[in-house]
Amino acid sequence: MKLRHVAILLGVVFVGCVLWVIVIAVSWSGTGSEATRRTEELFAQQFTKCGDSYYGKQLGSLFEYREVVFSVKEGVLTEADRKNGTEWKGYGSAKSRMMRFYDLSERKWSEWRSGSIMTGNDGTIAGYQMEKRGGKWLQNSLFFDANITGSSTAKNLTCEQIPK
Repeated sequence: MKLRHVAILLGVVFVGCVLWVIVIAVSWSGTGSEATRRTEELFAQQFTKCGDSYYGKQLGSLFEYREVVFSVKEGVLTEADRKNGTEWKGYGSAKSRMMRFYDLSERKWSEWRSGSIMTGNDGTIAGYQMEKRGGKWLQNSLFFDANITGSSTAKNLTCEQIPK
């Protein structure tokens, strides 16, 4: 009789542990995918999307990025972060597999190249340091590939203004 109770208790503990792991996994993936969506939103505020391409304008040139992929890397929350209400912190980025630029003075597109102009074959176009605190997202733009000054003028462009 006692052995049966122990077996039942161990079964309950096991199921409880499995459910706890599932809750943690669902919680992380929810915030992780939420962070990816936030990265996409920040990128869309600074670059113009037309068809399969994203465009950025800076330094006398127009940049076209193709096959853009968004990703996040979760940082480690400290006890101080948790006490300050931080739910998630990490880094979001946008990378392109290829890019080219349009020289506005010469009025022609460059050849396609792998990656991006400043980060090379890594392809990183933009990076964002992000934190979710009290249910709200806070972020700092770390850099933009075609933008040394930290602000993009691409949102002033319309798809009709993009040269063919």
